[in-house]
Amino acid sequence: MLRIRLRYLIRTRREEGFLYSAFDVMMHMPVALIGMTLFLVIARNLHTVHDGGYAVGALAFAYTLKISTTPILERYCGLRLVLGGSAVLHIPAVLYLMHLSNMLATEAAASVTTFEYAAACMLAGYTLPPWPVIVHEARYNPTKNSDPEWLFAMVAWTNVEKLALYPLAAFVLVLLNSLMGINAGFWAAILLAGLLIFVVVLIPNVLPRTPKSLPSDSDVARADGTAQSHVQEIPSDSISMVLILGLMVISGCIGSIGSALLGFALNHNALSLYPLMITICLGTAVITMLPVLLGADKIVHWHGWLSSGVVLTLAALLLPTVDRISMMMVGLAIYGVALGIVVGGHKLALAHVLVRTPDTQMSFYISGAMALGLTFGATWGGYLGSGPYYRNAFIVPIVAACLYFCMGHLYGYLWRRRYEEQLAPLDG
Repeated sequence: MLRIRLRYLIRTRREEGFLYSAFDVMMHMPVALIGMTLFLVIARNLHTVHDGGYAVGALAFAYTLKISTTPILERYCGLRLVLGGSAVLHIPAVLYLMHLSNMLATEAAASVTTFEYAAACMLAGYTLPPWPVIVHEARYNPTKNSDPEWLFAMVAWTNVEKLALYPLAAFVLVLLNSLMGINAGFWAAILLAGLLIFVVVLIPNVLPRTPKSLPSDSDVARADGTAQSHVQEIPSDSISMVLILGLMVISGCIGSIGSALLGFALNHNALSLYPLMITICLGTAVITMLPVLLGADKIVHWHGWLSSGVVLTLAALLLPTVDRISMMMVGLAIYGVALGIVVGGHKLALAHVLVRTPDTQMSFYISGAMALGLTFGATWGGYLGSGPYYRNAFIVPIVAACLYFCMGHLYGYLWRRRYEEQLAPLDG
């Protein structure tokens, strides 16, 4: 099964082409670039973490609203106008946000009100081109009535992209900040928006599209020669809702880690190492997640949920005990492995929902839940992580991991009630 999914994944990448795949990855990066740049700029200019958490929270919340309204905008305006119009509006929005951010380092900082800066963050967030969610939906739709193994391959690559954008954007910031200064992330987002405008106007065939070919009956045959049967059951709304809420909690872990690490870096005078810390943590998560997505489906979902919840909680408990930068790097690598296991297993459970559900908007709900979780995580972590009490911010991923473990019990109860046989009571 792992071999089949890996073959589908390689085949899809080959069909889409290297240039399209590279462009696709770049279009996933702006939200992470702007978010991490906001963290860095505010921490450097104001020497606080909570303001950065609020700013990133406002950005992520506005992006959540954009994701929620994208299906309506696409229906009435068309794909090219939604992407191109968002990119055109995004450039002045980021320039205005960068202007206000630079004012924070001058004597004119008092003239920048909280409302004005929050509005600028929300404007930059809402004008972000919704490329990731449109690509997500374009890849999932053609697989609704196709082989589930093909769908799982699509899920694997799409979710690798979604999580990989954070360490990739952090790595880009490490390189660009040394060349262009701390505003490099803003300029990179502007350049990517300009590239998207160029593509929409001159090369529209590069816009999100479905895979050219779906697997044939011979592709979906089992090793014993029998064709795979398609599961016709529709999962209950309660199971789908718990899965989406669980994904929101996981995203809260990611957002709160960003705020907590900012406080750690600020208190250790190592702000320049902040993007590197993000790269190590989420980079190891991506490396761990891919094999889980491709080959861990034999594990019962709720068993995996509970087990991974314990692992994530134990890994999160390590972080507030670390006081040295070198040991923090090791702790982040361990936490990244645990996070990759959790995200991979959870996305695998969501893939089973996607292959069974007739709801074509499920991918938008999933993307919205992730953005909303990032909002709460970044805001809550920033609120607790200011000043010398930065360790308090690491409480948020611990609480989120415990909550995720508790939700695993609810998911297991719903799963057993629906899919597993009812056992007769023991005789007294």
